[in-house]
Amino acid sequence: MTQVHKRASEMKISTLYLAAAAVALLSTPAAAALFDSGDVFASTGDGRVQVYDDNGSLLTTLNTGQGGFTTGSASDTSGNFYVTNFSVGSVSKFDNNGVSLGLADSGLGGGVESIIFNKTGTGYVGKTSGGISVLGGANIGLTARVDWFDLAANQTTFYYTQEGSTVERYDTVSGNLTSFATGLTGGNAFALRILADGSVLVADNADVAHLDALGNLISTYNVGTNGVFSLDVTPDGKNFWTGSFSNGNLYEVNIASGLVVQTINTNSGQLFGVSVAGEKTVGGGGGVPEPAAWAMMLIGLGGIGVMARRQNRAKVSASA
Repeated sequence: MTQVHKRASEMKISTLYLAAAAVALLSTPAAAALFDSGDVFASTGDGRVQVYDDNGSLLTTLNTGQGGFTTGSASDTSGNFYVTNFSVGSVSKFDNNGVSLGLADSGLGGGVESIIFNKTGTGYVGKTSGGISVLGGANIGLTARVDWFDLAANQTTFYYTQEGSTVERYDTVSGNLTSFATGLTGGNAFALRILADGSVLVADNADVAHLDALGNLISTYNVGTNGVFSLDVTPDGKNFWTGSFSNGNLYEVNIASGLVVQTINTNSGQLFGVSVAGEKTVGGGGGVPEPAAWAMMLIGLGGIGVMARRQNRAKVSASA
């Protein structure tokens, strides 16, 4: 057998293996996980988090066992869920079936309120007692009070609020930056999220403010109540969820139209956080892994193998 024929034969076998593996992955049901992209996590206090599907049906209630206020939450790239325990300075972790994995961090001091992940999977925690810490690690250098925060696409600039009328910024390279926005009319800037175009949504007590990439007010979203506190964006980036601690309601709002498309009553007087599985944050975020992605990758590799095999066939024909 010539070297060309040998390579062609090996390529054919490899392609068949890849195709067979792809078919097996696509035809075999992935292990079912309780949490799915679009599910909504509502921090309802007493160490608990209510989990709803994207149609508003209650899936389960998680219990951190830590008591007190539960506030900010986020999911990592493996679908694990994290929630901050504001009252006791810790972060609880659950797998994507809702099984408790204990504490991901502790001893953070009172007022650990918010949490996010960057593109590489590093977690960050915001603290009203001062600063932002790497999950399980040291403070990033910022010492000011941080209630809620988000990470910009550059991976170094953090936008944060302090329950006042401003949105502040801190960069891990440059240090403190000028305020992103001032004079917010709600007077109590809470949770915020940076959108793909650089604009920012801020839960601001009376409504949700939409600021352009320069910090100027574009519009406001009113859901008919005060106490608008929590906020996160849906995976497709078209809607956001916000919650009011005044009435315990969650509202899904369409960003383009401003219409409330869904309301969930959590029956809680301590609704102090919301996150969405599969959220698409500009700073990275987490979500729910898609098992089919591996199969699609294998199919793609199989396609590459087919092209290479055809090229080898052409070489064989040319050398015959």
